[in-house]
Amino acid sequence: MGSPETKISPEIIQTDKNDVTVRLFRDEDLEEFSHLFNKDLSHIRAHSYGLDVAGFVTWAEDIVEGNPPDGVRLMMVCSDDKIAGCIVLGTEQDGTQNIAYAAGKDYEGQGVMSSAVKAVVDNEAKNGKDVIAQVKRDNLRSTRLLGRVGFKFDHWDFEFREEVYKYAHDDKAKDS
Repeated sequence: MGSPETKISPEIIQTDKNDVTVRLFRDEDLEEFSHLFNKDLSHIRAHSYGLDVAGFVTWAEDIVEGNPPDGVRLMMVCSDDKIAGCIVLGTEQDGTQNIAYAAGKDYEGQGVMSSAVKAVVDNEAKNGKDVIAQVKRDNLRSTRLLGRVGFKFDHWDFEFREEVYKYAHDDKAKDS
């Protein structure tokens, strides 16, 4: 076993659900994370990063091994201290945070991801960051989640053929 220190300090974000927290990925999460998403990978869409599901897991492993792409944070969504899903924040060239997320199949439809995404984007907004999300047009579940937590449709991305939503955390964003 390694030392209790992780490569990235474990910042914890509490959500509005008492049993749900969000924290940065730790080395010891890899096995549980891989197991969660290898049960049934068909529901995961890692389209924002141009990866298929196997590529997404490999990409996460690279982060754990200390090779994350610049400006990328992988966070674990935990429910009752078990990994329920993940959130990825990537920094765009203009400093905007691009959020992507996936829930384990056993945790879908329970409000876990809505609560986690809301807590993360509120935390980013509190730190002065704008947050966007890119969603395939037919991903209605994700579109509804974004609406519930305060995202508004911003524009259509022709290159990736995705809808882009922006988190409306202040009056300026709500008016645009």
